[in-house]
Amino acid sequence: MPEPLPQNPFRPSSDEHTAYQSCLRLEALGSWGSVAGKEVMFKFSPEVAARVLGYALIWHTLSSIGLVEEICGCADEGEVLVGLAYLYVVCVIGMFKNPKLKGSRSVLMSQPTTTTSWSDAKKFALARDNYRCIFSGNMDIDSFDDGLTTMNEAAGERMRSTVLGHIVFGPSRADYTVGLTDVAQRKLAWATSPAAIIKRLVNVEFESESDIHRAENTFTVTPDFHHAFDEF
Repeated sequence: MPEPLPQNPFRPSSDEHTAYQSCLRLEALGSWGSVAGKEVMFKFSPEVAARVLGYALIWHTLSSIGLVEEICGCADEGEVLVGLAYLYVVCVIGMFKNPKLKGSRSVLMSQPTTTTSWSDAKKFALARDNYRCIFSGNMDIDSFDDGLTTMNEAAGERMRSTVLGHIVFGPSRADYTVGLTDVAQRKLAWATSPAAIIKRLVNVEFESESDIHRAENTFTVTPDFHHAFDEF
């Protein structure tokens, strides 16, 4: 189970603070009791659901506007929050689940695309992502060395090596909505595809939502995110 959530790190008047407080209240429940039927909980305890969302807020501060809005919109409804956490696990964390990156290049390049090589795809993603990891905001060190971008030290920017992330084959809507209550499905009606979920919760833009495995639908990420998610 993830580590307990730390104290709220966000500015008290911010939406992030409000969303994180909702996660802390969910974590404090301890058990679902009679809140909702077991079919909706995906075997997620309140602690697991709360920590998935809470740590997502902490780690994705540069790209979590949609996640913040969704958590606040749940209005502390446990069945909706756990549904949101489940979507985050299967469609956001799940896109990293490719142990040791086996087959990643063949999966990525198996679709027709205008970018015909791994290096071209990485260059495309770097330029689109402003030469930074989409999650941490850390700058790609090679791009800095090549004079493609500049670093704002005053803003606390840091340089790191980055890798090319890609979307692995995801579940169908039937797979990731089974068990959601009617209330949760109404609240999460925007979750029509893995692409829609990722775009909403992580703010990753896709060139074509109908084919999220194209090289153009890759993104820039630091290796530690791949390694961390592989440990789940």
